[in-house]
Amino acid sequence: MKSDWITLAAALSQAAYLEDLQRVEEVLADPNIKGLKQINCDKSDTQAYILLDSQRGLILIAIPGTASTTDILTDINAWRTCVIYRDVKINVHAGGRIAVLSLIETVMTVIREHPRKDILVTGHSLGGLITQQLALEIYNRYGAYGRKINTVTFGQPRAGNGAFKKALEAIPGEHLRFYNAADPVTWVPGLISSVFPFGRYKHAGEGMQIGDSLSHSMTRYAERIQELWGSA
Repeated sequence: MKSDWITLAAALSQAAYLEDLQRVEEVLADPNIKGLKQINCDKSDTQAYILLDSQRGLILIAIPGTASTTDILTDINAWRTCVIYRDVKINVHAGGRIAVLSLIETVMTVIREHPRKDILVTGHSLGGLITQQLALEIYNRYGAYGRKINTVTFGQPRAGNGAFKKALEAIPGEHLRFYNAADPVTWVPGLISSVFPFGRYKHAGEGMQIGDSLSHSMTRYAERIQELWGSA
């Protein structure tokens, strides 16, 4: 993946914690990136920002991580739920699935309005877990039709089982998962593989360790990404 895509994903994942789309645009400070839609789902307390990068030809989707009590409940709702994906049963994090279903219709509407644009979905923590599930849902409902659906996540928990991992990694595009070795959020669910129901969770995407820190802060992830790829 191009280095500027990686730094853009980090900046987006950090900006996703802001309260409105205009502030996200201001922080990114790129005249080629314009906001398309802000999604606020009250029932699931899930937020997302959709933007268009005219220079890179990308639809950008940014999802924040845990920011409220409801988000924490989504985090701990780690029971697996079954999803039928192209006639194959896959198991995913149930809380993430609820969040994805609250976003997907609006996301699909925007995607259909820009049929020739590739997609970059990004998020931190719980937002990273939702990022991966959302990318698979987009592909399952819409297909690729010549476009690439890319994911970049930071400090995310595991999003599904082995079948989910295989399905995500088969989507046209690149799927990168940045993490710190000691970040405890990246160890769950599934830290103790023998304990039901968490044992079958698998990390998906290409794992990219960028430090040994236990820090889970998106600010620190963004700073580290800038150190490694900002001048590339």
